[in-house]
Amino acid sequence: MARLRKATDSWCEPLLEADQCPCERLPDVVLCRIFMLLPPRLVARVCSFVCRSWRDVSLDPSLWSYYCQNTGLRSADEIKLSGGWRALFIAVFGPNLVGSPCFRPIEQLEVDQAKSKAPGPWEPKHRVILDRIAVLDDVEENYHSYSHWGVEAGSQFHRGGGDGVVRENPPVDCSPCPSVPLESVIATSHDWGRLQHYIGFQTFSNKFLDQSPPFVLTAWFAARRGSPGLFRINLLLRDDLKNCKSVWDSGILNAKDEWQQAKFIIKDYNKGVRSVMVKLAGKCTTGERGFYGTKFTDVRLHFIPVCEIKNYADFDEGVFLDTVA
Repeated sequence: MARLRKATDSWCEPLLEADQCPCERLPDVVLCRIFMLLPPRLVARVCSFVCRSWRDVSLDPSLWSYYCQNTGLRSADEIKLSGGWRALFIAVFGPNLVGSPCFRPIEQLEVDQAKSKAPGPWEPKHRVILDRIAVLDDVEENYHSYSHWGVEAGSQFHRGGGDGVVRENPPVDCSPCPSVPLESVIATSHDWGRLQHYIGFQTFSNKFLDQSPPFVLTAWFAARRGSPGLFRINLLLRDDLKNCKSVWDSGILNAKDEWQQAKFIIKDYNKGVRSVMVKLAGKCTTGERGFYGTKFTDVRLHFIPVCEIKNYADFDEGVFLDTVA
């Protein structure tokens, strides 16, 4: 009994000082091996804040070199960026590829500044065009602002509805979008109102793109109160000559009074993609004159590493409508 009491007392005694984290007893090499089994986003957003030891290992270049090379990135890609492998991983898989997720108009000064600045490595390219998205309370049409989004059919002159779209802030007869409550939304009418947005990958590595890295696509949508609607997303995946390689479709989604987030993972598409055209469309089902159709905003498109696909099991996959050999 004395021996058992002694063993129990020894087990219950603190192994470390009060200000020492237990994880600091693990050798860095072992901790790094463990981190290699975890999703990179978890390491960057959670593990790096646990303690000093975990933070130091989470910044280890060998760890991020492992992550990058497992996603098709190579040393030739890493030397294009200052900051090493970790900076490369964040540049490729971190930013939203969509230029203006909430359809903010762009002023002339911003356009001039963008023209004078060459895109950096791994920075998506976006077209800037005249803003043809209407705002119903405009006294005069504003031809001096620009946008990353083009109105595919209809324009600011279609104020009665049809296939036109308008920018609303705040949303009319609808609660603000929960993810971006202060941002604008697009409202549609009784026919399909369509917007499109170009994303070019000219500064991305062709070897990386030819591995067809998965995309994650999300967007928020809702119906005007009492006017049920429809919502749809298409992605046109194009080669360097802008020939369409694949057409991805979300299917037609039913919009309700409450905001919903459309969540998709897009994978296993044809290699050779060099640009993407994002197309959004909405309409109401009641046929009312005016902008009573589906509203949408906060559009996000990201590359994700193949190893993280399993973390998006609850995301829909959509369908490919057309595949060009």
